[in-house]
Amino acid sequence: ISLGLVGSEMCIRDSYLARLVELIGAHGASAIAMDVLLLEPDAQSPEQQASRYRLRGLDGLADELQSIRDTDDVFTEVMREVPVVLPLLGTPKIPSRHSVDNCDWNAPAVTLDPPDLDLGEGMPEADVPMAEFRSAAQGLAAINFKASDDFIVRRVPAVQTICGKPTLLLGPEALRVADEACFSNVRRTATGIEIVMGDPANLAARRFPAEADGSFWIHYGELNSVSVEDALTSGNLP
Repeated sequence: ISLGLVGSEMCIRDSYLARLVELIGAHGASAIAMDVLLLEPDAQSPEQQASRYRLRGLDGLADELQSIRDTDDVFTEVMREVPVVLPLLGTPKIPSRHSVDNCDWNAPAVTLDPPDLDLGEGMPEADVPMAEFRSAAQGLAAINFKASDDFIVRRVPAVQTICGKPTLLLGPEALRVADEACFSNVRRTATGIEIVMGDPANLAARRFPAEADGSFWIHYGELNSVSVEDALTSGNLP
């Protein structure tokens, strides 16, 4: 999505994000991983605009706008029908206007084997999507990573601690959702760490291997991609 073309990401939730999620779901996607942080209400939604018009004494126009369905409600409804994984961003312990007090959000179930498995210091706080979006999404995942000294990202953590909770990265969490696993199990192996999507006793459960520190190498190659504008115009995906 080109924000230069359509404006702020907060004003595209029904016209772009909701339509795109609906389109991908209609093509049979098992999971949709989004890396757009949706931290606050859509600033261009009818409700938000109506509030601004009322402050200017334009109650008639505000009433008309409030009769239009809120864009955040549209996006929430679409997410309830399609398996979407939303991102959260772990943050240092510095007050942030978007951080949830006391990290009061429900993380998808991640069990550790052994229970005291060390995942590193992690991040003590988090910026998370709005509550209605969290309740509609099928998964919630971290998008934190750190570049190497040469500013190239070669490895990312498959699992990390955020707000004291073991949290999968966006990709592994999307695999859990796609497999319809109710939880994931992170356990130590002879060569590193393994994330099992579901019960480790189930030999058919998907296994995601990682290094001893919980990270995995990124494979840089050609991607099968399509622009959002082309997808929504044609209704087709590769």
